[in-house]
Amino acid sequence: ADSPSGSAAAAAAGADSPSRPAADSSSRRAAVSPARTLADVLSVPATLAPALAAVTVVEADAAGGLAVGLDGTFSFGPLRGRGAEGPARFIGAAARQNARDRRLAEIAVAAAGVDTELEAVDASLAELARRASSLEAERATLPTREVDAVVEAWIAWRESGRELDAHKARLSTQRGTAKQATEQLIGADAALARHASDHGLPQVPAALDDALEQLAETLPEARARLALRDRWLSTHAEREQRHSRTTARHEGAEQEATAERRQAEQLGAFSETLVASAGADRDEVLSDAKALDAALAQLAHRRAELDKEARVETGNMERRRAERDAAAADLERRLRRQDQHVARLAELDRAGLVSLAFDTTDAPAAWDAKRIAAVWRERQSDLSSVIEVTATAIYREFDALRATLDASLGVEAMLEPIGDVPLVTAAYGGAHVPILEATRELASELERQQDTLAGREQELFEEFLFGDVANELRSRISDAGEIARAASDKIAGVRTSSGVGVDLQWEIRPDLDASVRAVIGLLKRSDPRALPIDQRETLMDFFRQRLAEARAGEEQATLVEHLQFTLDYRQWFRFRIFQIKDGDRTELTRRAHSRDSGGEKSVTLHLPLLAAYHALLTGAARHAPRLVALDEAFAGIDRSGQQQLLEVLDDKFDMDFMLTSEKLWCFEPQVHRLGVYQLRRFDGAPVAAVHWRWWGDERRKEMVGATDAIAEAS
Repeated sequence: ADSPSGSAAAAAAGADSPSRPAADSSSRRAAVSPARTLADVLSVPATLAPALAAVTVVEADAAGGLAVGLDGTFSFGPLRGRGAEGPARFIGAAARQNARDRRLAEIAVAAAGVDTELEAVDASLAELARRASSLEAERATLPTREVDAVVEAWIAWRESGRELDAHKARLSTQRGTAKQATEQLIGADAALARHASDHGLPQVPAALDDALEQLAETLPEARARLALRDRWLSTHAEREQRHSRTTARHEGAEQEATAERRQAEQLGAFSETLVASAGADRDEVLSDAKALDAALAQLAHRRAELDKEARVETGNMERRRAERDAAAADLERRLRRQDQHVARLAELDRAGLVSLAFDTTDAPAAWDAKRIAAVWRERQSDLSSVIEVTATAIYREFDALRATLDASLGVEAMLEPIGDVPLVTAAYGGAHVPILEATRELASELERQQDTLAGREQELFEEFLFGDVANELRSRISDAGEIARAASDKIAGVRTSSGVGVDLQWEIRPDLDASVRAVIGLLKRSDPRALPIDQRETLMDFFRQRLAEARAGEEQATLVEHLQFTLDYRQWFRFRIFQIKDGDRTELTRRAHSRDSGGEKSVTLHLPLLAAYHALLTGAARHAPRLVALDEAFAGIDRSGQQQLLEVLDDKFDMDFMLTSEKLWCFEPQVHRLGVYQLRRFDGAPVAAVHWRWWGDERRKEMVGATDAIAEAS
């Protein structure tokens, strides 16, 4: 039970249950006759004692109901068990209150300790503040500039020391790696030398690889020739066997003929005996003689046939013997030719030509005759074509090559014949090596130098880009936008008689790709030196790509010209012209411009041009002339439009303009100062120039030249 009261109720319910027999009740009463309760066993407050007094404690399990033992066992009807609750669960609220009080006391002690520490910290802070004020007062009396210089120098010295330590650590690591690689290389060379000595092979890796490849390529052809020779020998053996069988048959026929001849002789002797015999029958003897003559005729015919077959087989055998001798001679000739090819290939290999003719990066680790034969068949035609080149062409190309190497690299080239193959060598690394090998070494050296230059170029480019150049570029982009907006504001109030005006907009070109737009956004955002590492890398990659495009497009241009192309931000922006009419703002296109009148067309063309020219002259020196020349100025524009354009030229844009016109005098209040030369022609006299001056509200005529009197008289 979770509480004493619950236990008491359970015990009471078990005692009053009608389902238990009377025997169980009597035995239970007998078992609990020593009336001990939980109140006698547990030490609890007085308020809990009445509840615990209702729970009986016995030494052993009772027969029924609820019983609790001193050892923690309990029984409730058929159930048996042992209690394992912690003391806090049995003690209840009082124990939890005691625990809370104890925890509060511990927290109070900890808080007191924290307060003590805070007081110590406050005292330390006060001491530090006092020391800071004294140091500040002392620093105020010291020469700040010299101290700052010393501090900066010390910081720079410390940073350089750290960089030096880092470089030393990297150098040590690289030395360790190089040492390990050297040890591995020495071990590999020793193993190679050992195997080469054991098997009688060359120790130079290139020569060993070439020999392996030559053997690998020659072996298939040799095996094919050996197989051809085996087939020929097998055929010859079969022919010899057939000839032997024919000879045996011929000898057997001769033996049969001899036996039959002997038999005929015996028969002749027998016939003679019969004839001599007086008692023999003469007719029988004649019959036997005729039979014997017939047998002899058959034997003679058979012998003639066997002689004919023997002559035929003898002819076949002679022909096959001749074919065998011819095949053997051809095989011998081919073997000699193969030996010559192998010897020539070995000579070319010793000169290093075979290894230069093809890539040996995938050379096998053991001798491979198949590869040697394949390479020979593949390269035989190439070598033959090289041999067939005329000496004149070879020496002409060699002279050009030698001049090029001597002029560009200071390398001396030589021509050394290897048999019938001319070998071009170059003096490189203190020895004469084949030209292709020297080219590979020079290419490797060039690649290493380019890697070194690329690293240095990266550092210089970063210093160049993220120095004053990036800030200047960001300032130029910002200033260009401000200048365009200022020019647009100055022409915003100009309207034609029909109310047509012009507005300018300086914006990013819509055809730019996302990378250029991202770079413009980064440049507009903040100082490039304050950007994160990834954004700085984005800027560097973009300008590096632009510089590479400039170099690829104009290889003969200088570095300054390439940088001008790379940093020309004007390629990223464009002007857009809008027409304002009846309160609507629409882009001025060719179609919209064609619908305007002549004067409106002229105004909408002059205003953007003047605004762009003003923006161009904004970066000029303060007192530099701002010249603009207009021929037949403002023709077709009414006086109101002319006055506004003159105001834009003189007042808003402060232009130094020169105009020619048939009707326009420019004597308008919008023009502050003006000089006009009126050209007039008189009968019988040269052209006269009448000079007028305009001061904003007054004009004055001044005569010029020898025709003053004529002009005055007119």
